Amino acid sequence: MKTRPRPLLVQGDLFQPPPVRPLWRNLPPDMQSRIQELLIQLLRENRNARAVDPHGKEADHE
Repeated sequence: MKTRPRPLLVQGDLFQPPPVRPLWRNLPPDMQSRIQELLIQLLRENRNARAVDPHGKEADHE
């Protein structure tokens, strides 16, 4: 009896549910505070980088 090779992907593998992401309101207050601090830091660093080079680096098309 011949067996057929298993396909690399099973159709069900193509339609996996998206990962579960926590809701902001469900995060503990200390985690919300830490995330806010990190976002503020990120925004400040971005603002400071733009102040140094307001046009940003352009892509090299060569």
